[in-house]
Amino acid sequence: MTLLKAYYATTYTMKNAIITVMLLCGLVFAGCKKKKGDIVAYAMEERARIEKKLKEFSIRQADDVISKEKGALIGYFDGDVPQKVSSQNFGSRSRTFRTYYFSDGMLILVEEQRYVYNMPVTYTEDVARAQGDSVWYDDSKTVLEKNYYYLDDNQLVKWIDEEGHDIPANNAEFVQMQPELLSQAIYALKQLEEK
Repeated sequence: MTLLKAYYATTYTMKNAIITVMLLCGLVFAGCKKKKGDIVAYAMEERARIEKKLKEFSIRQADDVISKEKGALIGYFDGDVPQKVSSQNFGSRSRTFRTYYFSDGMLILVEEQRYVYNMPVTYTEDVARAQGDSVWYDDSKTVLEKNYYYLDDNQLVKWIDEEGHDIPANNAEFVQMQPELLSQAIYALKQLEEK
């Protein structure tokens, strides 16, 4: 009987030890996972670090021939490791400026400014009047849209729009934005690598 009690006592103690270890591991790993606020703070710290050291990085330039709206790319590299890439794309309905920030080769922040025109730039007053239209391209009617995208392990975790609102992660646009941001960054880096 004492052997049976010892067996149950040992089994009970081992179960408690296993549960304790599992809980501690869970707490440790949960503590390692960054919260959205931490990711934003980290991205902004890295952005500040990169901007401060910008003159120390090598510069690569390329024409952006892959994007729908043609433009230019400027990349800042520490050796072969990307730090910052700026893209400027000009289309008939908008012009877009994006800045990609990287940390340890991972995309962490994308800042986007998009100027949306009221009409295509080629739709001048003369063209509009010839077609009997009273509305034509007017740069003073251009609308600025700003978006900030924060990533962790190349996963979009936070999107702040031009009004400062968080776009919910379960929003269809949010879900579609992640692969779009990553592909844009990859295409930009690929074009800059070839230079």
